[in-house]
Amino acid sequence: MLDPKNVFWDSCIFIRYLTQSPTEFLYDIGEFITDSKNGRRKIYYSTIVYAEVKPSHLKQRGYGAIEDFVKDFEGAFEPIDRECPNFCV
Repeated sequence: MLDPKNVFWDSCIFIRYLTQSPTEFLYDIGEFITDSKNGRRKIYYSTIVYAEVKPSHLKQRGYGAIEDFVKDFEGAFEPIDRECPNFCV
């Protein structure tokens, strides 16, 4: 099984985590987040996620805004924008 140090998450993974649906891979997503919080890997995401994650997704986990969600997991997620890190190339 692959165990990448750097991963890129699309909004669909955040939405799955927030809504807990579908249930496949939720445990794995949680493990990736834990690993990232503990410095064992980096989870990168596009700032486009801010537009794609709906307030209804956030409310299911008690968040009022996407910024609140990201802040709650401070250090686990690393945003990227036009200045993509070297691993994107």
